[in-house]
Amino acid sequence: MINKLVTRLAAEGIRFGLKRGELVYQSKSKLTANQHEEIRQYKAEIIGYLQSKRRPRAMEKLATDGLRRFEQANYPLTFGQQQMWFVDEFMGGGAEFNMPAALSLDGPLDVPALELALQQLVERHHALRCVINDVDGKAVQQVRPAAGFSMAKQRCQPAQVQDSAIADWVQALAIEPFDLRRDYLLRAALLECGTERHILVLVLHHIAGDGISINILLRELQQLYCSHLERQPNPLPPMALQYTDYACYQQELAAKGRFSDHLDYWLEHLKGCPTTHNLPLQAKLQHQGPGAGKAFVIEPLGAGLLGDLASLHRATGTTLFVLLRAAFAVLVSRYSNESDIVLGTPMSNRNDQRLEGVVGLFANLVVSRTHVNGAETFTQLLERSQQQAVSDYRYQDISFDLLVEKLNPERLPERNPLTQIAFSLSDYDTEQLSLPGITVTPVGHDHLVGNFDLHVDVRTNLQGGAISWTYSRDLFEPGLIQQMARNFNVLLKSLVAAPHRAVQSLPMLADAERLKLIEQYNQTEQAYHRDTGLIELFEQQALANAHSPALISDEIFLSFGELNQKADRLGHWLRREGVGAGTRVGICLERGFDSVIAMLAVLKAGGCYVPMEPQHPDERLEYIASDAGIALVITHKQYTPRLSGFASPLLAMDQRWPAIDDDDAPCRPEKCAMGDPAYVIYTSGSTGRPKGVLGGQRGILNRLHWMWQRYPFIDDELGCHKTALSFVDHVWELFGPLLQGVPVLLLADETVKQPEALVSELAARRVTRLVLVPSLLEAILALPSDRLSKLEALRYWTSSGEALSSEIATAFCRQFPLAALLNVYGSSEVAADATFYEVDAGHLHQFAQGVPIGRPIANTQIYLLDEHGGLVPDGAVGEIGVAGDGVALGYTDPEQGKERFVTNPFGGGQLYRTGDLARWSRDGELIYLGRNDHQIKLRGHRIELGEINQSLMALEAVRQATVIDWQHNGQLLLVAYVVFESGEKPTSEELKAALAGRLPSYMVPTLFQSLEQLPLTISGKLDRNALPQPSFGQQEDDTGRTMSEIELRLAKIWQQLLNIDVASPNAHFFELGGHSLLLAQLLGLIRAEFSNELGFKALFNNPRLHEQAALIERQSLYSQMNTEAATEDDMEFEEVEL
Repeated sequence: MINKLVTRLAAEGIRFGLKRGELVYQSKSKLTANQHEEIRQYKAEIIGYLQSKRRPRAMEKLATDGLRRFEQANYPLTFGQQQMWFVDEFMGGGAEFNMPAALSLDGPLDVPALELALQQLVERHHALRCVINDVDGKAVQQVRPAAGFSMAKQRCQPAQVQDSAIADWVQALAIEPFDLRRDYLLRAALLECGTERHILVLVLHHIAGDGISINILLRELQQLYCSHLERQPNPLPPMALQYTDYACYQQELAAKGRFSDHLDYWLEHLKGCPTTHNLPLQAKLQHQGPGAGKAFVIEPLGAGLLGDLASLHRATGTTLFVLLRAAFAVLVSRYSNESDIVLGTPMSNRNDQRLEGVVGLFANLVVSRTHVNGAETFTQLLERSQQQAVSDYRYQDISFDLLVEKLNPERLPERNPLTQIAFSLSDYDTEQLSLPGITVTPVGHDHLVGNFDLHVDVRTNLQGGAISWTYSRDLFEPGLIQQMARNFNVLLKSLVAAPHRAVQSLPMLADAERLKLIEQYNQTEQAYHRDTGLIELFEQQALANAHSPALISDEIFLSFGELNQKADRLGHWLRREGVGAGTRVGICLERGFDSVIAMLAVLKAGGCYVPMEPQHPDERLEYIASDAGIALVITHKQYTPRLSGFASPLLAMDQRWPAIDDDDAPCRPEKCAMGDPAYVIYTSGSTGRPKGVLGGQRGILNRLHWMWQRYPFIDDELGCHKTALSFVDHVWELFGPLLQGVPVLLLADETVKQPEALVSELAARRVTRLVLVPSLLEAILALPSDRLSKLEALRYWTSSGEALSSEIATAFCRQFPLAALLNVYGSSEVAADATFYEVDAGHLHQFAQGVPIGRPIANTQIYLLDEHGGLVPDGAVGEIGVAGDGVALGYTDPEQGKERFVTNPFGGGQLYRTGDLARWSRDGELIYLGRNDHQIKLRGHRIELGEINQSLMALEAVRQATVIDWQHNGQLLLVAYVVFESGEKPTSEELKAALAGRLPSYMVPTLFQSLEQLPLTISGKLDRNALPQPSFGQQEDDTGRTMSEIELRLAKIWQQLLNIDVASPNAHFFELGGHSLLLAQLLGLIRAEFSNELGFKALFNNPRLHEQAALIERQSLYSQMNTEAATEDDMEFEEVEL
């Protein structure tokens, strides 16, 4: 917008300048009223525009000193060209960097004049007629004659003059690859659709030009065409400089160390920055390269909002670009759950007036790094952003690709290094071709150019503007980008309305989206008997089913009536011992009749039971007794010596039972309040001090009633109790069936620990429902199918406690097609379960990140939160917050719960922040993404260890696996612990190769350590603290063998390039300091040394010395065989009569 205004005013004789930061102007005549008003209204923008064109004195010399004509046969590639050539070589050619322009020309076109004009353009600009070849191991560009260039011409038959046929023709030309070693880098084709209608397609390879270059070409094409029509001489002035001159000049500056200050600045500024974004993706990185599968969304930017933004940036002393980029960083922060945001901004980089008319790849990417602090105001963020922009601008002349070479971040060829998100404010429009007597209109095509996963470009004019979102269709769902565009618009309106608000509180969600996240995803209201407590429900069943079995163990059973009577008598005894409302009573018993009787008795007395596992260490039991303030411990005689030192009195139930059983007075339970605690369960101590969770009656009852209504019991059902009392799943295992009059089988620990024995018992007893962790489910599924077929009575399998992989769920569906598999998610703090997903075999292929955890259960609300407790946008990653009837009463130590149990800002009551990460899928299912404390940063990449673990588990040879991060010799490394299937033991290199097809290279573990089994806690979860220390020494030693002749020759080339001794066949090119540009040189040197045609991609995928040597040897053998075959074919044979 301002560029056009300044250009127009210049044409009207008005020249602008800056004097001590103030705007000054010269005019040939007195300003008109309109001119005066325009200058007054856009004064700040004009100043910003002039400042953007003005360079510090120290930079002026850098930009122009030594820029001159160079005459030589071979010209170096610029840093930008080197990067593009690297990708082209790696991908084996392609259309990723094609920049097409298609135009419909309606009118009397002079085709010879057009063709002659195009030939003159190719003659005029060296960049259009350069080819790239290897010379002495380096890629160079060589200028070829223009005589071989021609415009392809084709005539369209009348029947083919249809929009669809024309579109197909244009698309085919747009995606036709260039051969950089042979082709002109501008391609032209003309389709004749009639005497006065033609379609012109121009395709420029990005290595030869940028967006401004296209404008230059269209402008000069127009001038040359007109001159030929009018029989006039060439109107264009001679070229003062060529792009090849700029390439030589850039390399000359680099050789003299002129970029050293700039390089030091950026190395310091970008130290430790994330090198990949964390925006929510719909797929893994499987797209075919930069520019593949692009699409775009256009969101209007109204004149009113644009005016408000202009007022804000003027009031804050910033520029419109800095303001918009800061706002966009906030948007990315909200969507990615990150605070360190790295964005790229394409800059024209034509810092010398003599370069303004030169076609070439001058555009440079300037990296900006914004730390989004949600607690500061937007004006504070804006002030920091402006200061940072000024500093970045001083050092913008260093080539982005040189910066990448020096930083050498770990990278993937299909992704832009350092940043994959670009943001720009365009101050130029695409030139419109205007030919005499011809109506020129653009022809649409589907080929969009871009190196980025996402590029947001703001274009403005005096009437408003538009924001274009170009994105990778392979990575992003279109709906997500459309939503981001809407959210950005809402955010811009919010910050201009209240720039002094904290960034974290700036509204970004549209009303409809907020309604969806708060209400539509949480329509879970379900009625249940809120006033009837656990004991009342149990006594109803005891009365109705007095003689029916309630508990079964081996061949013994206890009826409902007997169980109620024993619980009554123990409860009465507890009452006499002072147990009442809220009294905490420890239960230190093995799974059996007595443990269930004790639980019911404590609840009948009005107390709250506290499981204390006999298998736990004495220190932990003592901590629980002290922290919970236990008034009494119910146990057996065999455990009393261990517990005798506790302050709490002990009741040896087996020893005192005769006296307890003599008292037949009933224990009449008092009416309990739904807010009363029913149990205290202590969480694992893996994160520090164990926390005692106060589970309320309401939470248990809501969970039970939901299951009863959703999956009701039918006749002849049998539940089972296999979980330790210290694990919250025991609540459903016992109370779920018993409170519906359904018996429960009590399983011995020895049976539970052996999958074969467990399956045999479940089959023999015809158990109908089972709760288990995925690791146990996987072990069961590994048993022979004929044994599993006997589990036909087991209709409901509930997986909980860990993430359920798609592979396990798929195996389950194959084995048990008629059974239901429920994936439930929750914790002790939310009455065990908060969400559920019933596995559908037909949909599992959609979930690469594991089986969804689904939707909230009855009377439960789920919110995904940012670090400040605000809602994240739909589809973005956030921390799971749970509200509703299931939320626990808190922890025994309120201090431990201050950050976890908070007031629910979306509907009242308490909200529990779980620390787990998830996102909503497009169809409203929760996708679990792991713990926020299991995420790590490795060499700038944000990594979720669970994702690596899932990929390992998907390998056929792997039965169980877990991945940790480990500090070794000052470096953070990934270590995988693996349990292999019987008879399988792949090598570390084989595992790495298998994972390389599923994960980016930076996510492949360094060390693989084999275990017989993974250590588990008593509740069946992985015990990370019990994992053995990694054994790096076993894998670090090289083979010790002598290097082969080819390896020795190759090692000399490595040493020449890397300036380091290479003594091991296992040496890794990139770990020794190699990078993509050096790899390109390595390829040329290998071709020269060994006279073969190895591919770039092969070298990249085989970075070790012995791997590359093997490639060379195979290539040499293949070439030799072909030569021998050819020689044999050329031989003349004399016929011999036998």
